[in-house]
Amino acid sequence: MAQPANDDDLWIADAAAELGDHTDDTDVYNRLQPKLRAAVRRGVPVATDSTGIEVNTRALRYSLARIVHDVCEREIAALHIDTDGKAVERVRIDLIGRYDDDLGVLGDRVRDTARAGLARLLGAQSSAQTAVEIRWTDLESPAR
Repeated sequence: MAQPANDDDLWIADAAAELGDHTDDTDVYNRLQPKLRAAVRRGVPVATDSTGIEVNTRALRYSLARIVHDVCEREIAALHIDTDGKAVERVRIDLIGRYDDDLGVLGDRVRDTARAGLARLLGAQSSAQTAVEIRWTDLESPAR
């Protein structure tokens, strides 16, 4: 059953009236295009040890996630790469553990794996000062 309109609902009618008869999709697209482009995550090129060679942070994130997952066999909830615009400053890996995991030992293994992966992908010098943070954000329930 429909509710009768009251004064609190008038803003909806006002907003609809302001929209007018915009039926052209290109008008909507043209208004949203700058915001959509800003929302797309393109990644940032970061330096490697090889002069003139850069790696995009999107490619770095993907490669590092594969390296870590292959070693620890745990789900990665998130992998964040912070840069200063030229070099990687910090990597944070959020993982989902299991109830029987020794999170300290596994966290150290993941950190060592991430550091080795960064050295392989960027070079030993470019990755030497990178902070690697491992966080356990959730635990999987044991299989029944």
